Amino acid sequence: MKTFIIFIISVWSFCTNAQSVLVVGAGPQKEFNNGLDGLHLRANYGPNKRLCFLTAFSIIPQQKIGETTSLQFSEVNLNSHIIFEISHSLELYTIVGANLTMEQEQVEFEKTQTNTFGFNYGLGFHYEIGKLLIFIETKGILGEPRNQFLATGLLLNILHKRKHHKQ
Repeated sequence: MKTFIIFIISVWSFCTNAQSVLVVGAGPQKEFNNGLDGLHLRANYGPNKRLCFLTAFSIIPQQKIGETTSLQFSEVNLNSHIIFEISHSLELYTIVGANLTMEQEQVEFEKTQTNTFGFNYGLGFHYEIGKLLIFIETKGILGEPRNQFLATGLLLNILHKRKHHKQ
């Protein structure tokens, strides 16, 4: 029991330190396999300035991909980012995590639904302006369906406890 209490106190202090970051945001997303456009929503929590955990939801509304075929899908992503400071306001981050894709394809009048699990990998950049972060990232999915995405957007830093180095 004593070990469990020490563990809980350690995790709590790690997650509530003076460097904690909580950001939410949205932006457009491009899917490259079929050239589809969609919307990307996310919330990031970082216990410090170098590590962050991300929950993201993307939706690609129904779009034609051929004469008689249309496709729509949504995805849920659980990722971690390791963040590297390039300059006072610019950061590079890695993307590693899990992906669940829920896809619906319609060929003429027949609909097919599939759910697939994959692994995310990629890189992105944040540019910080006060409480706003502009982001751009490219992400790939290992698994079925293999896919590549480009997402951009704005993030709002809700828990603004980041400390910057003086220049």
